[in-house]
Amino acid sequence: MGVTVSLPFSIPFFPWSPPASSTSAKETLLRRLKGSRVLIPNLYELLPGWRHGMNERYSSMHHEIDDWFCSWVKDDKERRRVIRADFASLAACLYPDAEPDEYRAMAFYHGWIFIWDDVVDDGHVDGLRAAQYHRETCDAVSWCLGSQPFSGPRPAMDGIMSAFAEISRTIVPHSSEDARRRIHDELHAYINTAMWLQGKRKGEILTVQQHLDQRHTSSGVLPSIALLEYIYRLDLPSSIIAHEATQVIINKTCLIIHLVNDIVSFPKELGDNQVDNLIPLLVYHENLSVQEAVLRACALVQEAHSAFMDAERRLPLTAASDDQLQLLVRGCKDMATGMVHWSYLSARYYGENPVREGYKTFVQL
Repeated sequence: MGVTVSLPFSIPFFPWSPPASSTSAKETLLRRLKGSRVLIPNLYELLPGWRHGMNERYSSMHHEIDDWFCSWVKDDKERRRVIRADFASLAACLYPDAEPDEYRAMAFYHGWIFIWDDVVDDGHVDGLRAAQYHRETCDAVSWCLGSQPFSGPRPAMDGIMSAFAEISRTIVPHSSEDARRRIHDELHAYINTAMWLQGKRKGEILTVQQHLDQRHTSSGVLPSIALLEYIYRLDLPSSIIAHEATQVIINKTCLIIHLVNDIVSFPKELGDNQVDNLIPLLVYHENLSVQEAVLRACALVQEAHSAFMDAERRLPLTAASDDQLQLLVRGCKDMATGMVHWSYLSARYYGENPVREGYKTFVQL
């Protein structure tokens, strides 16, 4: 990783080596992590110069968005989780300039991703049922977003995939062919990686690099970046998207968002005995304290922010693409700061009454 972190306080060092067995390794790691008291720094300070805010339509549309989820999520417990997560708020933070139709569609989309992923994460599907869930999801995504959307026989769709089809019917008419293809391809990559990761959760502890590599696709950020082309009606040529600087901006946006997510979500995940998160993996593989691991992750966010800003100066700006490319860049920045902003607004990570001093959060694991 190669990041040097200066701590404002001393932390006792306890020599420790990872055990050989993956099962005992996870149990030992969980015991090492739990009971710690951790300070999550002010995350806004990691992205200097980037704005954060909320879409002004949140107050008038969030009940409508919640009602849509309640119309097809039948399980009472899952419905309460979805409403508590408040995806209208998430979309408002990520897309502050989106118009009403696009804002609504993105709130639906992020809620759909959450529900789809919950089925995988919670172990509701396994073995043959997991393979079927994987196949049915891929079939539905291809039918909705493939080269000829909504043509041919409609594949089998349960409530989750029928909801995706409804969202897609809003997105497809307002997306260029290239944009739709990128959304399709990134969603397939996300789905494949999420299913692969579910198998890994039952086996070995990932290395730090394996985790970062799989989070690049399993975080679900890349499809959301591709959807910026729909949200802001962009029609950028593939050559612009494929440009080195554009790719750095996309990849660093993805990295920032999944690093921030790991930082804010690891206490909740530890409560579920999950360790496939950067913070526990840094503790395990690099023999850091939990506090040191959090600060290391924050340093990685700062590095990604600097690389993003450097790449922005190398963008291939032309008269034809300048405004649209600038919109894409602004959308990427908004997504990064929006994730930070939402983590402070939502009760998902720290409950209704987190212990805070300004924007610093104190967590007892």
